[in-house]
Amino acid sequence: GRSDYALSKTLADILSNMNDARRTAYGSSGAPFPYGLKREQATTLPTNYATVLSAANRAENSPVVVVSAASSLFAIAEGLQRNWITSTLSPVITSAKDAYDAAITASFAQWGVSGAAAYIVSASADYNTGTGGGINTGANPFGSVVGASATTTTNLERIALQRYIALFPDGIQAWSEWRRTGVPNLKPTVFATNSAAGGQIPTRYVYGVNEYSLNPTKVAEAVTRLPLGDVMNEKVWWDK
Repeated sequence: GRSDYALSKTLADILSNMNDARRTAYGSSGAPFPYGLKREQATTLPTNYATVLSAANRAENSPVVVVSAASSLFAIAEGLQRNWITSTLSPVITSAKDAYDAAITASFAQWGVSGAAAYIVSASADYNTGTGGGINTGANPFGSVVGASATTTTNLERIALQRYIALFPDGIQAWSEWRRTGVPNLKPTVFATNSAAGGQIPTRYVYGVNEYSLNPTKVAEAVTRLPLGDVMNEKVWWDK
């Protein structure tokens, strides 16, 4: 029932800027909710916000995808682009572009929206020239987020942005991909109160109180491997 549990304006702006039809599946038709507001600001906004997922995808019998075909295909696209792999053993996916296009097509199909063929050759999403989701994404009258952008200039950035989009509404996986790639270029709220992370977007979970009380020796050992200590702005081992 909370009016701030909603489709974020940051993602909605990216989808809008790219004329991405998945917007109709990712949220209802209401206005998306700005990121990082103070409570007194958030409570002034109307309650006809865009819910997370459209009504058709919020039903009790709506399907839940754990690992999507799109996510797997984006992993293949990145592997080919980085030369981590040289073949997919597939006669229809022989290049990173093939996998990228197939991944977007699979994501559109997953959400039951049309237009994938036109989208993958559009100015914003084309594998070789796509410019991405624009600048000032998430900008709002309260000025809570400044300078975020979803522009793309390389093939790897395009893969990363599309994988980020396709992971919705799995926030943990999207957060992990953002930490790993830095795409999109998200910015913290200017009202951040997480002093332990220097006001930045957290990049890891700290160890919980129970860990310190029930497993102190191993926690202490693990913390010695963290140059900044057990804080939210330290990076996990794969976050380079």
